[in-house]
Amino acid sequence: MKFRSLILLTIAILLVPATASAQLFGISEESTRNFQFELKFGTYTPEIDSEGVDAYSTIFDDESMFMSRIELDWQLYKGFGSVAIGGEIGYAQVTGKGVASGSSESSTDETQFKMIPMSLSLIYHLDIMALKWNVPIVPFFKGGIDYNIWWINDGLEETSTYTSTDSTTGEAQEFKGSGDTWGWHISFGVKLLLDIFAPQMAQTFDNEVGVNNSYLFVEYVMSEIDDFGSDKSFRLGDDNLMFGIAFEF
Repeated sequence: MKFRSLILLTIAILLVPATASAQLFGISEESTRNFQFELKFGTYTPEIDSEGVDAYSTIFDDESMFMSRIELDWQLYKGFGSVAIGGEIGYAQVTGKGVASGSSESSTDETQFKMIPMSLSLIYHLDIMALKWNVPIVPFFKGGIDYNIWWINDGLEETSTYTSTDSTTGEAQEFKGSGDTWGWHISFGVKLLLDIFAPQMAQTFDNEVGVNNSYLFVEYVMSEIDDFGSDKSFRLGDDNLMFGIAFEF
């Protein structure tokens, strides 16, 4: 009996430093992964002038908008990679000079084009290499529908209108200064898993905050936002790059 007690005591003594070492080096069970949050930024130039109307270049001198977006994804499947559905909302604006009424000359008044882009996407992350084999590269692909709310303010911060002559037909066209436009997008990119470079910090982040993985990423987006080909809508699509940080939890 004494010999059995001695064995149990020895095992307990050996397990104490092993447990302490596991806590010291962050070797513990990870939290579950159900969601991913993205914060991203980039430039965006809507294709308003792509059908022969020079409204955007005349007022905004083809200057790119600065766009920021947030996205929340819910993971539907986790196995050979992960499949998720995600919702996204953002904000973008650009400032230019208004056009004097009855002429093509720029006025001294500033005007702003503002946009709130929203989208719903189906998303695939090829993350098995990072999570199983410590290769910190995660390719991803997205596709879905878009809905953009936009408006143009004049120098008095009121919604404006703009009249332009079509370079092809010579007809004058008047554009109202607000609206909403539907469309679609596809995108692809790559994420860099940061946990591999600082595993102890990553484990602490997981234990204390619940963030399982952290990423830096770049995303190339191709969008067609013109009410699915309507000739009466602004063409607000663009091909652009977005850079951001993502947290999986």
